[in-house]
Amino acid sequence: MITLQAIELFVHVAEHSTFASAATRFGVTPSTVTRQIQQLETALGARLLQRSTRNVSLTEAGRHYLPHAQALLEAHDSGSAVLNQLTQRPSGTLRLTAPLVLTTLYLVPAIPSFLKKYPSVKIDLQLSDDYLNLIDIGFDLAIRQGNTHDSSVVARRLFSFDRSLCASPAYLAAHGIPTTPDDLKNHVCIPYNRTNKDMVWQFQKNGKREKVIPTGTLQSNCINSLKQLTLAGVGICRLPNKLIQNEVATGGLVKLLPDWQNIVDDQLDTFYAVYPQRKLLSPKVGAFLEHVQQYLRDQQL
Repeated sequence: MITLQAIELFVHVAEHSTFASAATRFGVTPSTVTRQIQQLETALGARLLQRSTRNVSLTEAGRHYLPHAQALLEAHDSGSAVLNQLTQRPSGTLRLTAPLVLTTLYLVPAIPSFLKKYPSVKIDLQLSDDYLNLIDIGFDLAIRQGNTHDSSVVARRLFSFDRSLCASPAYLAAHGIPTTPDDLKNHVCIPYNRTNKDMVWQFQKNGKREKVIPTGTLQSNCINSLKQLTLAGVGICRLPNKLIQNEVATGGLVKLLPDWQNIVDDQLDTFYAVYPQRKLLSPKVGAFLEHVQQYLRDQQL
């Protein structure tokens, strides 16, 4: 009969070339390791390991069987993890990195209700606009703008947010009010630029799309700075609605091209949850992502 322990012992010996290591790892005697592997070989009808006084090596049959044995153990571990997740309460410290301003606007408001729902979870939130390596610095999760298409991580789309074109009354008094996207070519535009590439602003009206490459003497990857510069009358900017709602309400900023829809830029206007490439999420990460997405749905973001 083939047992899980026999497969585990075989895989360990195959990967480490020693029976003694397998005995220590699984808390059994070396003779038990030998007996279990012999029983596995008998059940399979093939010799898997070549033994000598100095070393242990795989036979041809062993080399063919090893990846299947490893897959069996991986499937067992995944199945056990799934069952554990059904009963395990999220706990421990969730280490999270996220961009400064947008996280403060959209995600931070969801945290108090999450902590109330899961009192056994602690959150270590580090705000940074830099793209940090999750594995090197030991973070469980990152919130990022745009999908980096990095094969070492999983990127899960969270939500997109709307931006509006706006300017200060002082700027509009001095330079006039644009009425079409094409008019922006004659204005000072100050784009948000995180990618060091030419920015493209896209608009849509009645099924017609227009693209504009914003031109001016300034660009920045700091949204708060762009907001302050727009308020100061430097130029026209495309800013998140949530960031400027108070200034629009009080007249400090004026939304432009109201008849034109701002088209979402997937790399700038979309949040992704990014975590190390694994088959299963830890309960604390999974619970946090589900909670945030539900919160944002409730807020109609």
